[in-house]
Amino acid sequence: MDTDLNQLATVNHHGFAFLLAYGLTWLLAAAVWRWRGQRAGAYAVLLQGVVALPIAFGLMAVTSAGPRPQNPLLDELSTALAISQVFALPILIYLILRRAHRQVPIVLAAVTIVHFSPYSWLYRTPLYMVLAGVLAIGLFIVCRLADRRADALAATRTDDSAAVPTGAGGSATPGDWMIPAFTGAVLVIGAIIALLL
Repeated sequence: MDTDLNQLATVNHHGFAFLLAYGLTWLLAAAVWRWRGQRAGAYAVLLQGVVALPIAFGLMAVTSAGPRPQNPLLDELSTALAISQVFALPILIYLILRRAHRQVPIVLAAVTIVHFSPYSWLYRTPLYMVLAGVLAIGLFIVCRLADRRADALAATRTDDSAAVPTGAGGSATPGDWMIPAFTGAVLVIGAIIALLL
């Protein structure tokens, strides 16, 4: 099994294609959030995986360093890991229906953080544990900064007409687009590191 795992890590460049594809689509979702508002951004976060998956498979086909190991158990494990995030979709849809748009990227990022743990073992690198830690701590900081910005803006408002337009009503926090932007940036940086390993 160790030989197959090492071969898989080498062939897939430690998951470079998936990190890059998902990182770019998270960044695209952040751009939608920033320029089209919180509701559109939450939908973009929800659907970014639909765009990222075929891009990741295409990148993997183009950048592969050889054939994948022929190991049925490894194929089953890879499939189980790949689809595990799908189980969060009903929760994300619920959050959108409740107009808890800000929570969508936070929940999906949390799912991603947990999702990364087995990839450290699968690709034989601590990179995924480091990325999970950076995401967890970094997202805490990003969310707190967005909260402080919203509090500062609220303190300077004289009436509701001065509210910042974000596309999601009074519960929107200016700067929430930074949540998917930070997540995407970390994944893109992780992709570059994975390629260099």
